[in-house]
Amino acid sequence: MVSSQISKSSEKLFVPTQLLAIVKDGKIQTLDSIDLPEGTELIVTIMRVATTLTDRDLASSEWSNLSLHGLNRAYTDDEPEYEISQLKELNSSYERM
Repeated sequence: MVSSQISKSSEKLFVPTQLLAIVKDGKIQTLDSIDLPEGTELIVTIMRVATTLTDRDLASSEWSNLSLHGLNRAYTDDEPEYEISQLKELNSSYERM
């Protein structure tokens, strides 16, 4: 595991790591070991395995919501509209529907 010190910055940087885990006695228990210093801050994102049709519908809905949230953050109401004459190079592989 590579670690480095970040100084002169209040911005937190996150290093993503994926682990499989189970819930045992009401607590999350990882199936793989991970070496983390005591007191390490973590962000835990729960991604249950969909086992029923209701779970699958919920998962699909949540992914859609996440996508919409990302698009809303990327594009604002005051985004400029571009005319085709402003394009420097057309995408030759674009096919209109």
